[in-house]
Amino acid sequence: MMKNKFFIVGMVLVSSMAFAKEPVLQTTQLDIEKKAIPTSVVAPSTHEILTLVVTLDNTVEIGDSDAGIRRYVPITGGYFKGKTMSGTVLSGGADWQLQRPDGVLEIDALYSIRTDDGQTIIIHNSGLASNDPLVGKYPYIRTTPQFKAPKGKYDWLNKRVFTGTITPIESKHAVIIRIFQVD
Repeated sequence: MMKNKFFIVGMVLVSSMAFAKEPVLQTTQLDIEKKAIPTSVVAPSTHEILTLVVTLDNTVEIGDSDAGIRRYVPITGGYFKGKTMSGTVLSGGADWQLQRPDGVLEIDALYSIRTDDGQTIIIHNSGLASNDPLVGKYPYIRTTPQFKAPKGKYDWLNKRVFTGTITPIESKHAVIIRIFQVD
């Protein structure tokens, strides 16, 4: 029986291969037969690309369901700013929520923004909010926004992974959403 060494392929683009027409994946050699575990790890970093201030209407309670209590929060507008874009949050979106029996709040927001140069971009922002005491004194609220941008200046948003935070604004019907690109 022939012994083979296997290669694990990571989704890391090799930047030194800028001359290549197709993305080149960085690979690493690993002996799977010996159940080897890689010893070096390259942790992803992040950098902030957008801060949004989103205004909200009153919460609409749908009621108890098989999975928990359902509700939604209408999005009425707002504004945003980043290093490469700024503009307004459009009204008409909503944050659909599920309050699970374990106390975790599932977030599933769908809304649109319009850049100052007239481009409309859809944001689908899903995540979790928890008051778990193991997390600390503040609620743990993390999201994974996805963008649907038109071809052109902002289509790079369609090709990246993002994470986000949500901070409620005290005594206001609004939240601050910070979106970070995962590098």
